[in-house]
Amino acid sequence: MRRFDNNKPALGIDVGGTKTELGLVDQTGEVVWRDRRPTPQLADPDPYQAFLDLLVDMVETGVRQGGLGPRQPIGMCLPGAIDQDGRVKNSNALWMNEQPLKVDIESRLGRNAVMANDGVCFAVSEAMDGAAKEASMVFGVVLGTGVGGGLAVDGRPWHGAHGLCGEWGHNPFPVRSRADFERLEAELGPVPTCFCGQSLCVETVLRGRALAERYQRLTGRSVEGAQFARLIEQKDADAQTALHRYGLDLARALSVVVNQIDPDVIVLGGGVSDNDGLVSIVSEALPDYIFHAGQVDTRPQPVVRRHVWGDSSGLRGAAWMAQSLSLGSDAPIAST
Repeated sequence: MRRFDNNKPALGIDVGGTKTELGLVDQTGEVVWRDRRPTPQLADPDPYQAFLDLLVDMVETGVRQGGLGPRQPIGMCLPGAIDQDGRVKNSNALWMNEQPLKVDIESRLGRNAVMANDGVCFAVSEAMDGAAKEASMVFGVVLGTGVGGGLAVDGRPWHGAHGLCGEWGHNPFPVRSRADFERLEAELGPVPTCFCGQSLCVETVLRGRALAERYQRLTGRSVEGAQFARLIEQKDADAQTALHRYGLDLARALSVVVNQIDPDVIVLGGGVSDNDGLVSIVSEALPDYIFHAGQVDTRPQPVVRRHVWGDSSGLRGAAWMAQSLSLGSDAPIAST
């Protein structure tokens, strides 16, 4: 596995809609200490200032717990992109948008902070010592309430010029004909407009709820995510049909990613990825949709895997990025 050649623990923070979790991660990738607290909400009097106060208290507690040096940076996994000025963009925590979080938290703490969205942190975590630990270019896919993603190259995040790299959930879903669109409506019902304001985003077709919607259209019965997972475990035929249809659409959407960046490994994460059989469906279908100029016998076979670290990946990816920053952007990553 990859590791940083440094014996100091790294501090990572995973900011979610309801909870904020801080962890200390040692050089082997183990989270050796955690602190979890509620995230401020939009209804609070001043959620952004409350959030800054929360972060300062959590970090100071973590620094004391881990014996971190005064110049050791922190890593943060956020529900949104970070622009070149350190402002949060496109966050579902609406009170965070357009706030100069990087400048504010560095000023309050007196230490550097490195920030990325949850898809990027997921990709870094799985690239460092997870499902893609031997790969150079890793595309991480987050299939949860929404659809996100991130790119890691040689264990480090690739943000892009505007912090948007990996936001494939807001690409147009690849519809090649009227028949494709009619099939989607038959499986999902009318496809809603995405929260971003665009129509037929990948997220509207592949968000977690879309899996249950496929099942409901088949059976007339409504289920939640955990119920659907149990039906898959029980080999329920309708649930398996819904999962198969979802998996084919996931392969169609990922074919655009493969044709553009051709990653060494695609890692599936988020709650939807835990449904048994999804990785196999996508792996088998993906070659049918990527470019191969009709040469069926020589078509590429992208590598698709399920995550190793799951819910811990945001915190771990943020910690790995902080460790990289503390050693310098060109610090070597050792392999074991």
